[in-house]
Amino acid sequence: MAIINEILEWASSRPNWQRDALRRIVIGETIDQKAINELMLIIGNEYNFISDDAIFPPIRPLEESHFLSCDDNCADVVLNGISEVKNINALAGTDPIEFNPSGLTIIYGGNGSGKSGYVRILKKICACRDVPRKILPNIYSSEQTIKQKAKIHFKTGETDSEFSWKGDNESLPELKSIQVFDSKSGSIFVTEENNLAFSPFGLGVFKTLAELCGEIKREIESKIVQGLSQIPQMGIDIQQSEAGIWLSKLTHRTKQEEVDSWVQFADQDKQTLLNVKEKLQKDPEKKANELKAKADRCETHLFSYLSKCDKFESKEIEKLRKLKEKMESTEKAYKLASNVAFKDRTKYPVIGVGEGEWRALWESAKQFSIHTAFPGKQFPGDEAIDRCVLCHQILIPDAKQRFSDFEKFVKDDTSEKFSEAAAGFDMAADEYEKFNNIDTKPIDLALEELKKDNSQLASEIESFLFEVQACHTSVASSLKEKKWEITPIKLTSPKTKVSGYIETLRKTSVEFKAASNPEEKERLQKQKLNLEGKKWLSENKNKIEEEVIRLKKRNALGNAKRSTNPRQITDKSTEMVDKYVGQEMYRTFEEWVNVLSPHKFKVALDTRGDHAVTYHSLKLVNSNDSTASVADIASEGEHKALALAAFLTEVSTFPHKSCLVFDDPVCSLDHIYRKRVADTFAKLAKERQIIVFTHDIYFLLSLVEASKKHEVNRKMFQLLSNSKGTGIYDDNIPFNAKPVNSKIKEINKIIQEAKRVEKETGESANLHYSDRLLNKFRITIERVVEEVYVNDVVARYKWNVTTKGKIGQIGKISPEDCIFIDDMMDKYSTPLHDPGTETPPPPPELEEIETDLLNLKRKVSEIRGR
Repeated sequence: MAIINEILEWASSRPNWQRDALRRIVIGETIDQKAINELMLIIGNEYNFISDDAIFPPIRPLEESHFLSCDDNCADVVLNGISEVKNINALAGTDPIEFNPSGLTIIYGGNGSGKSGYVRILKKICACRDVPRKILPNIYSSEQTIKQKAKIHFKTGETDSEFSWKGDNESLPELKSIQVFDSKSGSIFVTEENNLAFSPFGLGVFKTLAELCGEIKREIESKIVQGLSQIPQMGIDIQQSEAGIWLSKLTHRTKQEEVDSWVQFADQDKQTLLNVKEKLQKDPEKKANELKAKADRCETHLFSYLSKCDKFESKEIEKLRKLKEKMESTEKAYKLASNVAFKDRTKYPVIGVGEGEWRALWESAKQFSIHTAFPGKQFPGDEAIDRCVLCHQILIPDAKQRFSDFEKFVKDDTSEKFSEAAAGFDMAADEYEKFNNIDTKPIDLALEELKKDNSQLASEIESFLFEVQACHTSVASSLKEKKWEITPIKLTSPKTKVSGYIETLRKTSVEFKAASNPEEKERLQKQKLNLEGKKWLSENKNKIEEEVIRLKKRNALGNAKRSTNPRQITDKSTEMVDKYVGQEMYRTFEEWVNVLSPHKFKVALDTRGDHAVTYHSLKLVNSNDSTASVADIASEGEHKALALAAFLTEVSTFPHKSCLVFDDPVCSLDHIYRKRVADTFAKLAKERQIIVFTHDIYFLLSLVEASKKHEVNRKMFQLLSNSKGTGIYDDNIPFNAKPVNSKIKEINKIIQEAKRVEKETGESANLHYSDRLLNKFRITIERVVEEVYVNDVVARYKWNVTTKGKIGQIGKISPEDCIFIDDMMDKYSTPLHDPGTETPPPPPELEEIETDLLNLKRKVSEIRGR
């Protein structure tokens, strides 16, 4: 249909939340708070004002399948039946229900029979203005885990099809051609001005969408009001700082990187602020000198001592280890050479010649000879040296030879290497041995002074020095012992940090010295203000970040709020009303009103605006009171008749003649309205399938009479309830609505059932079935009088007296016929009445009732055969 296609095209350009809302409106979903909350989540996702961890419902835009699917060339859709019903209300689902494929299908069901359960299924899968949001399962059943389902049998053109509905799955587009009408789905509604109004199918979505925009707008506005700024007031003195000016310009466009750069206030900033305050509060010259002296003390004592600790670095310790290792290895070679050179004990009788102590003695003797005893003479070997410098004895040739041997040994390569290695090791070891001789008192004082400025750095130094001391102890032990076991220093030397601290002191000293300059003082005042402003920002970091989020959310809410403006909805509604709603629809509506409710009051459609859309109100015609409205004078029944007229007006605009389903369409209508509605349905059934659910026996009989009058094919059955559940299919109709012959058959069936029970149990079934049989027998006798004796000239549930072709039969009734009826009525009515103080007559036995029923059947046949 053109109207649907245009709505779909327009909807495609709407915001996502409106596209989803339109689908909900068209399929008849209840727009309750739950639906509004879901739409708010969609809006929040669309306009970015809801957190990322929120669970967003899927967006399901309006599609053609949600409307009637037929175009101008579509085939009619016929509903054949419903089967395999599971877990829907209390429906038993034991038997399928089948509808007349053409003409009229009448389904009778009393209260609690399951009629509404089947109607809810049809409202869910077919087209209906009031679609149940949820069909409940059997809440009293223990099998709640069973999924809801039903199978729909239908025919499109000449093609038979089936649709398996499973709870909340979408329907087929073809089934949307079937229209369902009930008391809640009429297209007549009461406006806020208490006027009745009619909105043609399709165009009503604009009114509902516009009203929904108002509800969504209120939800958004409530969120805007809730989101007030939580940033505390900045002090007046720092509002003009760079930080204060930046904060005053905070917007939803402010990026996180910008916030991060402004809210950072590092330790260096804290120290700078303290320094600036000091420069502004104290004597700059004096402070400069104090800082310089402190830097000198730290450098002279602490930094110098840490520099000496460099020798305990792993690489320096490794050098010492290698020197010791070299000395020990050369010493072994030296001893070996010594043992070889002086192994002849007859020539070298003194033990230990060539060893370390001897070598030391030799070197001392040599120096004494060269410098003191025999100056300028070569030792040994010079002929002038004739005495031993140690014992002063005359050197005999053997002694001189031994001196020459000793000198040769000392000058040997092995000896030289050992001497060199020992000297290198002794020099290195001496440095480590002297380390404990350093006076640490000035160092401790410098460290205590540092603690006041930088306790963390002081703590690092103490930890480092503790490890240095442990390392030194292990080095000293390893130098004395043959094993080499060093406790390494794991911490990094804080020397570089101390150097930086000293540099900062000297730099700050220079700054303090310059602070006495007026221009520098002004600069410091400005720096202090900016630093205090930045410090304030850092203290309120979380609040500022929350404020940026709030501003972004507020901006997003503003954008979302603008999407609720109904102006474009109004424009489109007006455009489509002007385009599609013409005089033909107006005339059709008035014709249906005249058919269903003639001679009461005349109404007409009047185009007017309300709630941001254009719709059609019902106005009184020829009223003497211009202020009176239809709603002021229409009864509930007349309201129902107008709703039915609007529904039939809509149906007449569709290009197909698919099935129409009516659920109790005559509630609140009197017998005259019911008769007209029944007549209208029978006429419609001549050209399309009509299915009527009703609990009204008079309306059922009116439909039967109308179907006969208009020669319309009909099918009737009823829905019952028993221990298995509701919706039990029964191809009978209510006893009161059955003709005489059918009543006689049902009574006979009850008699045979009673006789079977009596035979099987051996107990009399008379008492159990007595009231039931007597009541039905009496009703049957009354119906015999109406249908047979007076030939339906006058009957209950008939609104007129029918004489044509019928009244002549009345003259054939004999006095004996009347006596027969009188006796029967007396026999079957008296036991049902209260006899007062008298003893009531006993009810007839089963055999007697069976005989009387046979006689009644014969009497009926006899009279009809006259």
